[in-house]
Amino acid sequence: MPEWSNLPPALAVAALIGLLIVLIAAAAACVFAILTQLALARTGKARLFVELYRQYDTPEMHTAIYELIEWREAFGSRFDHQFAVEFAKQSELGHRLDRARRTVNRYFTTVAKLKTAGYINRTTASILLNTQGLNVFYEIVMPMNDEKYGRLPASRKLVAVLKKIRPRYLNGGFG
Repeated sequence: MPEWSNLPPALAVAALIGLLIVLIAAAAACVFAILTQLALARTGKARLFVELYRQYDTPEMHTAIYELIEWREAFGSRFDHQFAVEFAKQSELGHRLDRARRTVNRYFTTVAKLKTAGYINRTTASILLNTQGLNVFYEIVMPMNDEKYGRLPASRKLVAVLKKIRPRYLNGGFG
């Protein structure tokens, strides 16, 4: 390989320009790859958001929320204990209430888990929690969970994550 000092000046300049072009192309490729990865990450987060929002906006969720509200209104402060009684009897009502409880619970705990794992940010979580079902989760589902399973520390941690983001929906009512 010839030394740079032995090359004619025009050829040395051409070699340096060629090297500079290769470096610029490599840098551009790196920038393009980074931008592509960021765009894919945003697209993935958008898909996740849409999927979660779709999960909330189902007839099953709507029915579950209203069944739980009606159950609490029917039994007042003992609704959670009465749920445990019905569930222990293995009655159809007990199973239906448990399905409603699980439906609402699954949505909100999923949001908390995704936020904790860093898959969604606080803003996205806040938007996903901006639903009437949040109050149902805090005030009906969690007492039912406690009655069925006891006060599980893992559940309390997830609720703490959610309450830091959104302690309640609007004024806390169900209407």
